[in-house]
Amino acid sequence: MKSPETSSAYREKLNEYLARHADDNDDIDEVWTFLKIAITQTGGTILNRLETVTYKDWFDAECKRATISKNNGYKSMQQRNHTWKAVEEYRTARSEEKRVHKQKKKIFIEHGLEELEHLRSNNESKSFYQKPNKSRKDFQPRTILCQNKEGMLLSEEDDI
Repeated sequence: MKSPETSSAYREKLNEYLARHADDNDDIDEVWTFLKIAITQTGGTILNRLETVTYKDWFDAECKRATISKNNGYKSMQQRNHTWKAVEEYRTARSEEKRVHKQKKKIFIEHGLEELEHLRSNNESKSFYQKPNKSRKDFQPRTILCQNKEGMLLSEEDDI
């Protein structure tokens, strides 16, 4: 809801819903129930539409399945007091997860190198140098600070 597109879509859908289903009720409980239903249904439709799963880089649905399988094996092993069979199932799931992750990382790196080679061969030097530099830089959280009239630093969003 922080993005302007999402909030405007939410407002439009809510206005449509209220215009279609609005009645002149004098009972405050009925009006409140109607508003509650309108807000939750509109929010549900907008947010469900936006819940598409996007994975960054190499991690995809297959990797997620392998990780879930490994986590379930670990839970099962813990619940069964580390029996031989449970430990073996967990080790198998863990090695499978590692194999899948290693394979996906390798494919991702190969595609990146192919793209770099393509940029180099097409003499796109700016893009060629930007791509490795982006991957090397670590995440830098933005700090938003402001001074008030007394010279005190404000870090809370409401205070700023």
